[in-house]
Amino acid sequence: MHDYDNYRYYANGKIYKLTETENELLYLFIKNKNHIVTRDMICQRLYLENFKEYQNASIWRNVNKLKKKYGLHIVTMRGRGYILREEKI
Repeated sequence: MHDYDNYRYYANGKIYKLTETENELLYLFIKNKNHIVTRDMICQRLYLENFKEYQNASIWRNVNKLKKKYGLHIVTMRGRGYILREEKI
C-alpha cells in the first residue's frame, strides 16, 4: 500500500519512508499499473525542465532503486518505458 501524502510505502509487514523522487515515481507506477510508463511521463511527473539530460541514466537508476529496495516487479520495455506488474503490488 502506498501512502502518497505521508511518503510511506507498506509492504511485507514493513513501513518504508520514501524520498520525494521515490514517492512520485511510485505514485506514477501504481496509477498506471500494468500499463507502460514512458520516460517522458516520468520527467513530467518529476517536473523536470530538461528531459534529455535526465532521461537516461538517472531514470534507470531511480526505477532500479524502486525495484531493488522495495521488491517491486517493474519490467523494462526496451525503447518504450517501464511497466509495474500486478504480482508484487
